[in-house]
Amino acid sequence: MEGKSNIYSREKPYICLVNGRGFSQSSGLSKQKQNHTGEKPCKYGDCGKGFNYPYELESHMRIHSGERPFSCSMCGKGFIHLSTLLAHQHVETGERSFTCSMSGKGFTSSSLQLTHQ
Repeated sequence: MEGKSNIYSREKPYICLVNGRGFSQSSGLSKQKQNHTGEKPCKYGDCGKGFNYPYELESHMRIHSGERPFSCSMCGKGFIHLSTLLAHQHVETGERSFTCSMSGKGFTSSSLQLTHQ
């Protein structure tokens, strides 16, 4: 393993710019950066995504677990996020809560209305 640092060597080429602490592997430096920023990392496999708020991490973990706590009362389909369920329900009911002020055309989501405009 010539030229590569590992956990058994004394070499610490990865240096934290905040406090000068050295690490033998880049993953150690990444964890140190998260300590300084307060970022909460996803601990699932090698996902690598980080989140600033615990609720964001909790919501993200549903992707890995398959949990879908928000269910449509009309069709039973499950969703990870409440906002996705609400958008789905607009489609299910045909409700068009978002209207273009120029054309009067109705849309099921604000993003579709913005695209139209």
